[in-house]
Amino acid sequence: MLTAVNGYIDGNKVIVNENIADWQGRNVIVTILDTLRNKNTTTMADVKDNAKRIAAAKELAGLWQTRDDISVDDMVRNMRRGRNFD
Repeated sequence: MLTAVNGYIDGNKVIVNENIADWQGRNVIVTILDTLRNKNTTTMADVKDNAKRIAAAKELAGLWQTRDDISVDDMVRNMRRGRNFD
């Protein structure tokens, strides 16, 4: 599963704007965007928007849980196989 969180780099630390305690023990890949951090303070509207994004991401991550007819591995293998034109 892939989850994106907003944050910024402060010295040798990555500071995130969300609570990431639920992801304890997971592997992390840091992608650095080519924009500078906005120095504005976080508002309650931002916090609510972040909570909505996290909820949507968790819901999307579980899409394959409802598929009983094919496994995720088989579906990805079929997609990577490509199309054949006879």
